[in-house]
Amino acid sequence: MEPFILFTFKSSVCLSAGYLLYFLLFRNETLFRVRRFILLAVVFLSLVIPLVKLQVDPAGVSLPVQRLEAAFETPAPVIASATRPFPTAGIQPMSNRPGIITILYLAGAVLQLLLISFSLLRVILLLWNSKRLSYRGYRLVLVSSDLVPFCFGRRIFLSENDFRDHSREVILHEQAHLDQMHSLDLFIAGLYVVMTWYNPISWLMRRELKQNHEFEADRKVLSKGVDESDYQLLLVRRVAGETRFQLASQFNYSNIKTRIAMMNKTKSNPAAT
Repeated sequence: MEPFILFTFKSSVCLSAGYLLYFLLFRNETLFRVRRFILLAVVFLSLVIPLVKLQVDPAGVSLPVQRLEAAFETPAPVIASATRPFPTAGIQPMSNRPGIITILYLAGAVLQLLLISFSLLRVILLLWNSKRLSYRGYRLVLVSSDLVPFCFGRRIFLSENDFRDHSREVILHEQAHLDQMHSLDLFIAGLYVVMTWYNPISWLMRRELKQNHEFEADRKVLSKGVDESDYQLLLVRRVAGETRFQLASQFNYSNIKTRIAMMNKTKSNPAAT
């Protein structure tokens, strides 16, 4: 288990470096497709780079790495001297005992999996207890209680009030998430967070990816002729009562002020549309 934990640590270092470059160079750009590709590429490269074996191994570089790897290695059992007998009865070899690092890592990973499972259970319960219908080729789930619209899988979840009063704007927004397969991004990011839950940059990466999804969806809605002022007012009204699902794309997940500012910002490049 220790080699895998060491791999996740190296991957976290690569992710942090890649995210820092993204933050400095692209975070304020309106090239949302490019930003999405870069974030996913950072995750992919952070998984691949630690597996690459370099032939060049200068002493000044290898020493810190050796010390890091030594921290994850389990000490070998002490062998008693022939002149001084050492009692061995009832002693379990150290290699069979999980270290404190392994125990802490597994505890955090299991906790994250439980949180994701709880979120999935909530979605299943909503699906089971709500009305389902087909609307322009999409499967809608109408919930009687008030909730922030979101999509999961190939279904759009929204309240009956939103379907009655704001169906066009809400469904256009969620259609953008479905058509661009944002759920797949969140699934990948969620698995990475489970693997590197101890790294705050992993959480920032997932949050940034979700927010970029919202920017993409907002632009898609406005491109369909929805009035920008009316749409922004709808976003503000939907701030209250936000309900979050970890693996779902939500209508109101990201910061509303940031989304409105990004809508009003001049596009970095005409190709971004």
